[in-house]
Amino acid sequence: MFKTWLRAYEVTLDLVLKYRFATLMVMIATLVGTVWLYIVVPKGFFPTEDTGFINVVTEGPSDISFKVMTERTRQIGDILLKDPAVDYINISTGGGVGVNATTNFGQIKVALKPREQREPLGVVIGRLRADANSLVGVAAYFQPVQNINIGGRIGKSTYQYTLQSSDTDTLYKIGPEMLEKIAKIPGLRDVTGDLYIKNPQVRMEIDREAAAVYGVTQDQIRQELFDCFGTRQVATIYTAINDYYVIVIRRFRRIPPASASCSSRRTSTDRPPAVPPPLQAPGPTARPPRQARWFLCPRWSGWSRVSGRYKSIIRANSLR
Repeated sequence: MFKTWLRAYEVTLDLVLKYRFATLMVMIATLVGTVWLYIVVPKGFFPTEDTGFINVVTEGPSDISFKVMTERTRQIGDILLKDPAVDYINISTGGGVGVNATTNFGQIKVALKPREQREPLGVVIGRLRADANSLVGVAAYFQPVQNINIGGRIGKSTYQYTLQSSDTDTLYKIGPEMLEKIAKIPGLRDVTGDLYIKNPQVRMEIDREAAAVYGVTQDQIRQELFDCFGTRQVATIYTAINDYYVIVIRRFRRIPPASASCSSRRTSTDRPPAVPPPLQAPGPTARPPRQARWFLCPRWSGWSRVSGRYKSIIRANSLR
C-alpha cells in the first residue's frame, strides 16, 4: 500500500514539474475562486435559508376584540394571497401559546411557490411587508421559516432581547427605555416589544352583606357576569373529520352602565328589602393583559430585524 501511494506521488510530481505554467494558472484560478466565494457566500452565524415558508405575526391594539382582530388578520391574508409569489396561507388568531398569548395577536403561515416561479426570498418578503403594513390599526411582522433556529420562543422578528426582574415596577420602567435606545441603532427595523400596561379593565367589588340580603352567592355573581360579557363553551359537535365548539356569544359587546339588566337567580323566594346593589365599580383602570414570565420570573422581550445593508455585526456598545 505504501509503495502504491509513493508511486502515485512520484507520477503527479513529475507532471507538475513538467507543466509548470499550467500548474501556476491552476493556482491563480484557485485563489480567485476562493476570493469570489468569500464575497458571494452568505455570511453570519446561520445564513438565511429560502425554505419557501414565511411566518407573519399580526399585532393590534391591546384592547382590541377578538372579532375585529380576526377581521384585520383576514384582510392582511387577502392582501398576501394577491401576490403572485404566494401559493396558500393559514391564519390563526386569539389567545394561545407562543406569540398568540393574548387576543391582539394573530399568525399567518405563508407558503410560497417554487423558486423557479418567483423572485428570491428577500425580494418577496420586502414586497409583502410593504403591502401588508398599508392597513391602519394592525402591524405585520415577517420572518422566514428556517430549518435551524436559535432559542426556544417564537418571536415577531429575527433577534430577541429579554430583560428579567422580580421588581415589576422597575421592569415596566426600564423596558420602554431600552426599546427606545434599540430603535435608534442604525440598521434595525421593526423594533417592537411585548409590554402592554395600558389595557383597560373594570374592577367589580362585591358587597357581601348586600349579596347575602338578596340571597345570591359570589359564585352566582361570577357566573352571571361571565354570561353577560364572556363566551362560554357549552357543547362540542364531533364529525368524521373535524370537531366544532358550540359557544354562547356574550350578551353585551360593551360594558353597560350599572343599571343594565344583568340579573341573577336568588336562592331564597322571599322579597329582598330595599338595599344597595351588591356590585360596585370604582371606575376603569389599566393593567397588563398578561404577565410574561420566564422561569417564574417576570420578563420583558423586544424584537428587531437587521436591514439588508447592515448585515455586519452591530456592536453592543451602541446601547450605551
